[in-house]
Order: sequence, then structure tokens, then C-alpha cells
Amino acid sequence: MRPSRTRTPSERDMGAATPDTTADSNSFYELTRQNHHEEPLQEVEHITDRGWRAWLAVVGGFINYWAGMGMLNSFGTFQAGYLDEAWAKETSLSAITWIGSVQPGLLFFLGGLIGFASDKISAGTLIMVGTLLFLASYLLVAEYGNSFGVVLALQGFMYGFSNTLLYYPVTSIISDWFDRRRGLALGLSAAGSSIGGIFWPIVVDKLHREFGMKRALQGVGLIPLVPLIVSAFLVKERPGRVKITLRDLLWLRNGSEHPDTADGKGGGAGSRGILEGLKTVAQPRFLALSAALFFIFGGFLVPFNYIPLFAEYNGRKSMGNILLAICYSGSAVGRVGTGALADRLGTFNVLCATSFFAAALTLCWVTMRTLPSMITFAVLYGLASGGIMPLGSACIAKITPRSAMDYIGFRIGFMMMICSVSAFGCGPLAGFLLESHQQQQQQQQQQQHTSGGVEDTQG
Repeated sequence: MRPSRTRTPSERDMGAATPDTTADSNSFYELTRQNHHEEPLQEVEHITDRGWRAWLAVVGGFINYWAGMGMLNSFGTFQAGYLDEAWAKETSLSAITWIGSVQPGLLFFLGGLIGFASDKISAGTLIMVGTLLFLASYLLVAEYGNSFGVVLALQGFMYGFSNTLLYYPVTSIISDWFDRRRGLALGLSAAGSSIGGIFWPIVVDKLHREFGMKRALQGVGLIPLVPLIVSAFLVKERPGRVKITLRDLLWLRNGSEHPDTADGKGGGAGSRGILEGLKTVAQPRFLALSAALFFIFGGFLVPFNYIPLFAEYNGRKSMGNILLAICYSGSAVGRVGTGALADRLGTFNVLCATSFFAAALTLCWVTMRTLPSMITFAVLYGLASGGIMPLGSACIAKITPRSAMDYIGFRIGFMMMICSVSAFGCGPLAGFLLESHQQQQQQQQQQQHTSGGVEDTQG
């Protein structure tokens, strides 16, 4: 029996135009296709991994991550600038850090909701709405941010929500455009967050020193405006993915004429509800992978928060932000490199290897107290951890059947929602352990001092 092959468009046209094709030949082809476990022809053609529209989506994703996630990674610079503001003098440092905690917290916690919205609403629409909220949040906090509550509401919640609208459409669209090169595509786009983590602290610090915090906030709100609008036109769905567009939301098109509702069929998730989406995540493989990522995401974010503090603890306070920038530089290379390796060696294999390597580095971190060793850790940890988050999304897409790709945004977002507890519970837990260790050391020193004083008195 000859192995089946995918017919060319011309052969299919000839077959449709020639009436003498027998039922036996069709049955023979169907039996051969089933024996070789092949997908239908239109399913095979759905995966391209190429084309200028696919790579333009990667460019648009890079811009989104550069602006949204890059700004999120730069909150430490904002926090240092806020300490000089009048409202911050009446607020504790631990309270100010809540602003930076809310931003990534919303990104994870709202994953299921915004991920499902990205399956129903076009990426361009969500990115445009996110861009407007991004701009409004920083302009409003620059004008009215004279108290902790206002800054928390605007830069914490409003900006955090806008970043969520920018993140999930990009992740789901790129995962749908690519299959064999999915790791590389997600890694290239995610590298924008690392570049942004280097770029935005420099910009914020420069603007703050030259013009004050108000002008700095206005600047970081306006600078990414045009690039984000451009990215809204670059990140486009695959042909056949029918979603609600901005015109639909503005009632410029009759809802009954929408191709996803006119005949009950469509290429998007609009004709099916969230209950069917929940069925796609109630699968053993998905839940097992989400459980594994629960622990991975909970651990790899901690060093990014404590690299500057570790440097200060070891007498290198001036090197704290520099070491963090070095780590983000390594992360940019790691995102692209691990993505390319994942396409060749296997997504799950590379994710496991990088996770073990990052964990081993974290265990050795406490012994790296000299400046050369701290630089080495920053470089290696950036390389190892950079690809963990995009590879997690790539693994979700890898186990998603083609029939469930309409819900790829919901599946990725639901996984992030599951991981939200560990991702942001481990940071405070690490802080609690560090404070407990410091208190224990202080008590030991006091006991030694007290015992030494008693011995001197007895002598």
C-alpha cells in the first residue's frame, strides 16, 4: 500500500472537475490516511510556520512586551523616585512595594478572563484598548498622583490591567501562527520585555533627574504610544479566525451579519461559550503541566526581586541596579536561544533543562558573595530563566489539539491564573524567610554580647 500524500491545489481542482473518480478510490485514500494517522488536508494546510504576516505578528509582539512588560520590570526605578515625593514620606516602603506587586498580580490572576476575551475579540481591538489605558494611567498619575491610594489605583491597577490586555492577545496569536518554530517566535517576541527592562529604567532615571517625577511619568506614557498603535496593526489573526473587531464594538456593523453568528459557524470562539472553554482545560495533561508550572513560576521570579538587595547585603549597593540590568541582558539572549533550541530538541526537554539549571544556580547563589561571582550569577541566571515563561506558553500550545486552538488564549491564561498563587506568594515568603534569618542573627549577636558582658563582670 502506497503512503498517502497531501494533494496540491491543482490536483484537488482537477479531482473536483473530473466526474469519473470512483468511490473505491476515495475509500482507499481515506483508509490509507487513517492508517498513517494523518489529519485532514485542510488541517495540514492550517499550519504554515512562515509568511510575512506571521513574522509581523512577532515584531508586534516584541513591541508590546518592550512597552508593557518592560515597564513592569522597571518598577524598582519608579519606587526609588517615589521616595523623594511628599506623599511617600508618610508611607512605608513595604506599602509602596504593593504598587509593583499589583501589576504582575493582575497579569496572572486575570489570565483566564483576558485569555478568553482574546479568543473572542480581535487582537488589534484589545491592544488599542490596552494602549489607551496605558497612556491614561501614566498621564493621570503624573497629574493627580499626590497620595498613595491614587498612585496604587492608577499605576497599580489601571496600568496592570492595560498590560494584561497587551500581553495575552500577542501570546495566543503567535502560538496560533507557528507550530514547528513556535519556541523561536515566542522567544523573539518575549525578548522585548528584557530589552524594555534595560531601556525603561535608564529613561525613567534620566527624566526624573532632569525634569522631575511628573515629567518622567508623562514621558513614559507618551513615548510608547506610537509603537503600540503600530503593533495593533501588526498582530493579526490567521485567515479563518473570526473574532469581534473594533467596528463590531462600535456598532458599525449589524451583529446579525457577523460571519461568526450568521449561520452558527465560524473560525473563532465567538459561537461557543466559556463552558466549552472549561472543557478544554479539564484535561489531565493540561492540569499536570499547569501543576508543574505552578512550582516553576513560583521559584524563578524570586532572584529578580532580590538581586539588588543581595548586592547591598554584601557591600555592593552601587552595583545592585547594574547587576539587575546584566541579568535582563542575559535574559534577552536566553529567551531567543532557548526558544530556538526548543524547536530542535523539544519544548518540554528544554523547559526541564532550563528549570533545573536555574534551580541549581539559585541554590548556589548564597555562596556567590564576591563581585565577579555576583556578575557570573546575573549572566547565567538571566540565560537560564529567560525562556521559562515563553516556554511555558509554548508547552501549553504544544499539548493543545488543533480543534481546541480557538481557545488557546483561554488555556494559556487559565494556566497563568493557576500559577498566580505561587508566582506572587513566593516573593513575600522569601522576604519573610529573609527577615526571620536577620532577626535570628540579631538575637544571636545580642546573646553573645550579653554573655560576654556577664563574663567581664564576673571577672
